[in-house]
Amino acid sequence: FVEKNFTDFVWTIQTLSAFGIILFLFSKKRLAFLPPKKYVLFLIGMIVALQFGIRMADWKVFSETGKLILGTPGRYFLPNLVSHIALVFIGLGALLRKENYFKNILSAGLILMFSFSLYLILNVIISRYYL
Repeated sequence: FVEKNFTDFVWTIQTLSAFGIILFLFSKKRLAFLPPKKYVLFLIGMIVALQFGIRMADWKVFSETGKLILGTPGRYFLPNLVSHIALVFIGLGALLRKENYFKNILSAGLILMFSFSLYLILNVIISRYYL
């Protein structure tokens, strides 16, 4: 079940969150439990700048060698992982518009992240590398 449906679940959450971020950025009302817009714009700018730099470096390698051997390693994604997670929850908080709901979605998100991490450890990492 997890392998077949997890990607769809993540895309649904990300799409809802993106709508929430757009709503948050264009709304006049300030929600006290969410950070100011300048911080959200900074997080988005960090992600865009890092991805732009990675793509330009990859393009330079591709134009010199004619092929891209490395792909995009996960280490390029990790510096902005916290920004991505924060933006997802800010977007969901902007959609929910209530602090109590926001706290509940943070708790549920934390439980889901830990559950997925345990799933990966038990079903992927241990079975492939230690058994």
